[in-house]
Amino acid sequence: MEGRGLRGGFTTDAPPLHTSKPLRRTAFNRLFAVVYFSAVLALLYRHVRNLFLYPTTSFLSFSITLSLFISDLVLAFMWATAQAYRVSPIRRREFPENLKQIIKDEDFPGIDVFICTADPYKEPPMNVVNTALSLMAYDYPADKISVYVSDDGGSALTLFAFMEAAKFASHWLPFCREHNIMERSPPVYFETNHPSSTPHFEKIKSMYEEMKVKVEYVVDKSEIIDDNISDDQRCQAFNQWSKCFTQMDHPTVIQIILDMSKDKDISGHSLPNLIYVSRQKSKTSPHHFKAGALNVLLRVSAAMTNSPVILTQDCDMYSNDPGTPLRVLCYLSDPDIKSSLAFIQFPQRFHGLNEYDTYASEYKRLFQINPLGFDGLKGPNYVGSGCFFRRRALFGGPSTLVQPEISELNPDHAVNRPIESQNILTLAHHVAGCNYENQTQWGSKIGFRYGSLVEDYYTGYRLQCEGWKSLFCDPERAAFLGDVPITLLDVLGQCKRWGIGLFEVTFSKYNTLIFGSQSMGVWSSLAYSHYAFWPIWCIPVSFYCFLPQLALANQGSIFPKVLEPWFFVYVFLVLGAYGQDFLDFVLAGGTVRRWWNAQRLWMMRGLTCFLFGSVEYMLKSIGIAAHGFSLTSKVLDNAQSKRYGQGIFEFGVPSPLFVPLTMAAIINLFSLVLGMAGFVRGNTEEGLGLQMILTGFIVLNCLPIYGAIALRNDAGKMPTRITVVSTFILKGSDQRNSPNSNHSDIEVKTMIFLCVGVSTPGSNGQALVEDRLLRVRTSNRELFSQQNGLSPDMNKGEENVKSPLDLLVEEGAGSSKDLRNQCRSTAEAGIDDMKPRYSDIALKQATTKQQMKRLIIKATYREDMISFLVSLSSSIMQLKEKVAKRRKLKVSTSDIEHLDDDNRRVLIACVSDLQECLDVSRSSGSNIVKLYVHNIMANLGSSCESSGELWLGCI
Repeated sequence: MEGRGLRGGFTTDAPPLHTSKPLRRTAFNRLFAVVYFSAVLALLYRHVRNLFLYPTTSFLSFSITLSLFISDLVLAFMWATAQAYRVSPIRRREFPENLKQIIKDEDFPGIDVFICTADPYKEPPMNVVNTALSLMAYDYPADKISVYVSDDGGSALTLFAFMEAAKFASHWLPFCREHNIMERSPPVYFETNHPSSTPHFEKIKSMYEEMKVKVEYVVDKSEIIDDNISDDQRCQAFNQWSKCFTQMDHPTVIQIILDMSKDKDISGHSLPNLIYVSRQKSKTSPHHFKAGALNVLLRVSAAMTNSPVILTQDCDMYSNDPGTPLRVLCYLSDPDIKSSLAFIQFPQRFHGLNEYDTYASEYKRLFQINPLGFDGLKGPNYVGSGCFFRRRALFGGPSTLVQPEISELNPDHAVNRPIESQNILTLAHHVAGCNYENQTQWGSKIGFRYGSLVEDYYTGYRLQCEGWKSLFCDPERAAFLGDVPITLLDVLGQCKRWGIGLFEVTFSKYNTLIFGSQSMGVWSSLAYSHYAFWPIWCIPVSFYCFLPQLALANQGSIFPKVLEPWFFVYVFLVLGAYGQDFLDFVLAGGTVRRWWNAQRLWMMRGLTCFLFGSVEYMLKSIGIAAHGFSLTSKVLDNAQSKRYGQGIFEFGVPSPLFVPLTMAAIINLFSLVLGMAGFVRGNTEEGLGLQMILTGFIVLNCLPIYGAIALRNDAGKMPTRITVVSTFILKGSDQRNSPNSNHSDIEVKTMIFLCVGVSTPGSNGQALVEDRLLRVRTSNRELFSQQNGLSPDMNKGEENVKSPLDLLVEEGAGSSKDLRNQCRSTAEAGIDDMKPRYSDIALKQATTKQQMKRLIIKATYREDMISFLVSLSSSIMQLKEKVAKRRKLKVSTSDIEHLDDDNRRVLIACVSDLQECLDVSRSSGSNIVKLYVHNIMANLGSSCESSGELWLGCI
């Protein structure tokens, strides 16, 4: 398909401006979709049959089957929506070299560029300045470009940076034109070129460095001193920041920094308009985040220049190709498509990615692969940056113009006054007011749409529902390049915000499945639904990261046996999905390692940001919590940058987002160890093959997490608090959900893992882990007694009936300083070998089902504490012997004390002393008894004398 221009006397015989052709693999994708869909139906039939045709009498079995059915239903739905991108993908090509045969320079439409920033500390002003300079230096008539900078942070620092940039622009723009350089962002050009490559290189670089130093000094000081203000006009501009001026409460600030009608560069050419806008803010008025800022720019620009083309750009996305506007004109000059064309979207690409794109920040499928499929339907979705709009598209549908409140904002209005005229400035201030949109259609039918944190997705979706189309332009040289987050928390936080915003669209009256299918057809509706339902990935990911592993740990099979027909259905579905995804990724220019990291981050997002985003949205929906817009920081930390460059995962911060991730890593590792141990011993039940493969695959994906937990000591390691909390949650769920299982195999290994890998000497988590070990051991042995019929009278065989945790606190374990070494030696010995002892001993010794109660003793001697378990039938003498053995004391030279109700130490010398000690423990609701051991000095504090063998009795 070819597109030709028809304008100003040119004929249809003119050379083509653009072409499009379908991808060669389209036929294969359609055929594969039919086969894959058949397998999906077969799998769902199996679940329905197991649930309803052959129901089980076990509630646990029914719950597992239902969970798998729900998970696979979600996976099937997401797969079905993704097929919309494979129905008719196309690739376009432009011929900007033919443009001047179709349209003259003076007929080029004007372009209003919108750049949004909100925080000078998270989005450094120099980064924003570099973006603006690269856009001002387009190979496009300067008198056709107007750059509007929205500063939602209301910072004088940002205004100061742009005033300095305006001076530099008068030298930079002619330098770019004269030497025809491609990298028009100054720092990028200076990094990629050498002084000998271009005349005057050192001079222009010196000017840039001087500007950079001045701006960064002011930002560091957070203050603009009089020495930095060179004239009265500047002084008057900064006087607008009064003492009552705050980020969330301030009047409108509009400052014309460059005016093309009077400002010239050093070669005598006009400079583009450069206008700073900080809209009015009030704590009592909603401001609608970025969508609100864009609508203010839309109105202010309409009042001042009203160009027919608008470019929206993130503050960190600089221009990488000065000829980009000419590519846009290749489509806007085609009368066959112009009337229904709303916007032209360029892909977001990024510089600074490490070799293997550790965090999958490239989002290749989102920004490069899926838009090709979108383009074969009604066009790609708007992704917030690198998008050229027709102004007319933001004022109603193609056939129905929605008139704004005042005629000056009409997209067809011609501005015939200078931008510095008083009338223009007064109108601009008026439409930037915080109450201007009250009782208007802004945000609903006019401009960028309100109602979602992902205003870009929502706006593009609503425009296409109104009948507009869009195009995807993906030239070989990236049109724009941006920064990427270099920490996992920033990546997940950004994605969580997207998830919340997408759910706001999903559960609105403009639902993509219902409203979308009625407005723009089934395929486009499915394509948008794939993103709208993104957060529900958390359902299958969470289930498949925990459920099969818990079953594997208990030698339970939930998948078909190897070589059964259903086994091959599962294998085909998994390999088919991953194989097609891999093929798409590689054909789009990706590498194997980057694909592996992309699928790893898909799993991580399902366990973290999608899960938390879904929960946060539900809480907000019922009024429990509210969410706001949080910026992704663009400030680079040197240590973090170094680790990112090495491909090392950055955790560092104890964020709740890391808890389910760590839980999944731990449960999968130890389930795999248990499964492998059972396989080696020959005790593995049939049907565990798929579970072993799945668990091993997840363990491979979690390798960076294991390293962050156990092998790293840098600031980016996994915080100990996260690991401990994750383990405790696993223990709690194990106690609630597995009352009839071999209670603590996974917990034992988890605690060993913590002791060996986390509780380094001196760490504040070590005492917590030791205490937890003792508590788990107590509950484990009590459950073992209940299940196997052991009575309190069978203490003679107790030493031979040791649960795995008994080995961690056995005789001779020593003090808390030695516990870590004990854990290590136990782990190395392989505690799995002890598992068969339970059933054998239970058969020989089970005579009653009475519960064996235990006390946890924590005895402090000098500055050290020892912990051990005793039965309630132990005597005080036995208690003293245990303490003496651990501390290498003589029983006759030490006494034991406890704290009474008044926090005084009282010697335990008789039954009444002991009873008081137990009463204190009982009143606290704990089975932990704290004692103090000291060398005998005098027999004080007792109300009676010792009577020989004294017994602890029953609580």
